Amino acid sequence: MATQRHFNNTLSLSFPDGFHVMDNDERQKLNMLADGPGVCLTAQEEHIIISIGWKELGLFPALLVSAKDAADNSQKTISQAMQPYGFQFRETFAEEIGGEKAPGFSYEYEAQGIAMHGETCVVKHNKVLYYLHIYMRRELKEESTKIWKDILATAKWE
Repeated sequence: MATQRHFNNTLSLSFPDGFHVMDNDERQKLNMLADGPGVCLTAQEEHIIISIGWKELGLFPALLVSAKDAADNSQKTISQAMQPYGFQFRETFAEEIGGEKAPGFSYEYEAQGIAMHGETCVVKHNKVLYYLHIYMRRELKEESTKIWKDILATAKWE
């Protein structure tokens, strides 16, 4: 059974059983790169953390900033911030989220001695940028990526 979650009252995604929204204590243990509206979910048994944040753009920036621009900026920011963790860029890609193109990138790093894989993608809907991040253990990448793709396939705009 899946649980549907809404983000910014606009983006809807369904998460399989085992995922829960992280409380403030759990979130404070993470090294978040940006403040702002967003939600973090975790499936502890699968060792997956998902972070979804959004940024509303004004009229003029909404005309100028593309999802690709935002993804490129995220790549630079994450790359710099994660250098102490052995950040290694892997590839760029494009997902589809609710019928919208979402450019993204993947990378690897190490956290507390554990080899990790991360992916970030950005989708622009109306005048809002949505940043979707997943962090998983590298040894569980195949299974975790399937779960992520299944979640993204449920995306709907309301």
